[in-house]
Amino acid sequence: MRELMSRLVLFRSIYPHEQGISTFLVRYLRTIGFKVETVPISKSRKSLLATRGKGLKSLLFYGYMDTVAIAHPSDWITDPFVLHVKGNNAYGLGAYDMIGGIVAFCEALSHVRGGYMKILLAVDEENILQGA
Repeated sequence: MRELMSRLVLFRSIYPHEQGISTFLVRYLRTIGFKVETVPISKSRKSLLATRGKGLKSLLFYGYMDTVAIAHPSDWITDPFVLHVKGNNAYGLGAYDMIGGIVAFCEALSHVRGGYMKILLAVDEENILQGA
């Protein structure tokens, strides 16, 4: 989990620049067995819909890939684009909103076999939710 979170925090995914994290997550989700479709939102931005399994009922996990802008860089005592773990706390831009959530459900789903699972990862949450 720490390795995946470290990789995701590195991306400067501040709205509207989610391209890098989106491309990475397409590859990552495929490695844990998901079929991934991209949903174009604009020329360079896309949301992701990943599915695995089949069935009449599915379990959907929703998250978003963009982060807020750094309003006061001087307030950071560490590099916001490098994950720092101190005790039970993780520090990095998006670590608690929403990168940590994406890591948690991806980690959980990488160990689950069976069932119909979906992951929707949107862009634009920090603006007008256009990607949802």
